[in-house]
Amino acid sequence: LDEELRNRVLQVFAEWAAIIEATIAEAIENGELDPALSASITSWSLLSTLQGALLVAKAANDTSCIPGIGQEAVATLWGGVAA
Repeated sequence: LDEELRNRVLQVFAEWAAIIEATIAEAIENGELDPALSASITSWSLLSTLQGALLVAKAANDTSCIPGIGQEAVATLWGGVAA
């Protein structure tokens, strides 16, 4: 990618990851998620999973996999629910 475009794409991903990270951090603070989770790493993991799903769906010209992958990503996150 062109350097300027690459930087802009990374900036957008960072903005999205920050929103996800804040939501995860709030859930950790509220006792809804395991405090051992890294909000930063988890946010990038979720974003990467969903972006990968979009790429696969686009390549396959079939978006039917996206809801299931999104649900699985959330279910995996909630596997860290604090008891």
